[in-house]
Amino acid sequence: MNQIATDKFISEGNVRVNGTDKKSAEYRALKGNIKKVGILTPISYRKNDKGEFVVINGHQRLSIAKDLKLTEIPAFESNGEVDDLTKQLSTNMFTVGMSHLDASFAIQQMIDKGIINTRKQLSAMFGKSVAWVDTALAFCNLHPWIKTFFKDHGMNKADSIPTFLTEISKSPINFQENELTEMVNDYTHLDEDESITDEHIAELINDYDCYGEEDNQEEFFARLSARLRTNESEWKFICDVIGEKTFREYEKKHDVKYTYQNALFEEFADAQYCQDWKFLEEVFFNETEIGQFLKDNNVTDDGGYGFWHVSFSFENKVSTLKSKVKKHTDHALKDVIIVGWNGNIFQPELYCDRPEENQVVDEVIIKDDYDAEPKDPHALKYNKFNKWAAPIIDEYIQKNVFPLQTDKKGNLIVLDWLINDREQDLLISKPYRYEGIDDHEFHPLLDEKIKSDKRLLESMTLYWFKEHYMKSSYKGLDVLFQKLGLKSCIEIVSDEFNANNEETRKSYFNILSKDELAEFSGQSKSETKQIHLTCTWSKKLKEIPYIDLVCTDKGSGPNSLKSYSS
Repeated sequence: MNQIATDKFISEGNVRVNGTDKKSAEYRALKGNIKKVGILTPISYRKNDKGEFVVINGHQRLSIAKDLKLTEIPAFESNGEVDDLTKQLSTNMFTVGMSHLDASFAIQQMIDKGIINTRKQLSAMFGKSVAWVDTALAFCNLHPWIKTFFKDHGMNKADSIPTFLTEISKSPINFQENELTEMVNDYTHLDEDESITDEHIAELINDYDCYGEEDNQEEFFARLSARLRTNESEWKFICDVIGEKTFREYEKKHDVKYTYQNALFEEFADAQYCQDWKFLEEVFFNETEIGQFLKDNNVTDDGGYGFWHVSFSFENKVSTLKSKVKKHTDHALKDVIIVGWNGNIFQPELYCDRPEENQVVDEVIIKDDYDAEPKDPHALKYNKFNKWAAPIIDEYIQKNVFPLQTDKKGNLIVLDWLINDREQDLLISKPYRYEGIDDHEFHPLLDEKIKSDKRLLESMTLYWFKEHYMKSSYKGLDVLFQKLGLKSCIEIVSDEFNANNEETRKSYFNILSKDELAEFSGQSKSETKQIHLTCTWSKKLKEIPYIDLVCTDKGSGPNSLKSYSS
């Protein structure tokens, strides 16, 4: 190590994105320390072909020495096979505490110069944790708007932000720009000819969660990550029904591109797919039997909101669609009026109206003859049977449904049911309270300490299930039971009936008329209903009479478990 004149050194680049920032707190602190005790750690340099002293590591210390008018600085020469960039980056990572943005700037230089070619090489090169390196690498494929934001505003201390950024970086730059543009337009309503600026992005992120200054970045990047995240099950569905090769040909035809900043991220392109709804509609309408049927009949996603919503799948044939319509509406497909469909390729629904002889007003059928007897002879029994079944089903749920049960992938089954089958609007956020309004609760878990995202989802799932399962119909509960591997509603009430509970069986048979009971009692039709009831409930029957009328959605009310439990 030698003392070398400060004016002898030159620089051929700094790994930090902003170079030496003399206004930073780090720079001022280091300057104060050097002024007091001097430079204790020497800088390193190499000699170039011209014999000049090129700084490898120590740009800040050299700058401070010149600011303090020091004529010499301790330095040692470092020549060898390792390139300057790697030496700078390695030293800075171990000693100065580079930001992720600084590291990404250096990593990008290493990629451009061919020093590294794979993510594995990068992870193995330095002594930082894999998570830290992954976050730094993520910055290499973040949109310039995001990088500028962090350059100007820094990153808050939320532990989850690096994870969100890593997920976002897997998406092509053009996809990121599309989502950011849409989010800005939703927030600021730009003029048609107004371009998005860094200021617009900063305003959006800083104000995204107006309930607390600490969470705004976390909330924004969580939402952006969710909007960009590809759904593996959806991509598998596309490949199974359309075929990956055919789908990619459509993308090529529509000039769909996946733009990454460098080759280290191109491995994620295989999991990307065009998620534009109109594009997906074109593909599935052209390449599937049901899609061709909808196309031939000019069925659109803006045609209206019909009386019936019939779920179907594009992987099925039209014959299956006909069966579903018939089962759901009691009408043949050719006899219903197809109003439109919901436009969702992965959870499609067909909107249908009743035949034209009936008028539909607010989902109530107005028949031409108000005094006519109902065509269904059992129309008056559905509500009664459903009311009989309600306490049995509710008790079964209390004993057998565990809201935190997960599937093989670790996903909460009940949460999936609430969101995707119940289509319930659910509050997914951490508890908060408006400043200065301590006596008003804005979140059901306000007084609980939520320490992780997993715990938040579990707590909210328990709360939501308790709040919403009673609002479900029997048909909706059957969907949940099937997902959980439990009995169906009919199986549950049948088991209870066959358990020979006196009150259960009596209340069931009491729903039937005297003439209906006479068919099973073996007594003369002239006997009273009470005698027929007494002789019927205790009989051991091969089949439960009228069991197909139980747990239906044919009642006259809202058909929810709650409505039948009151």
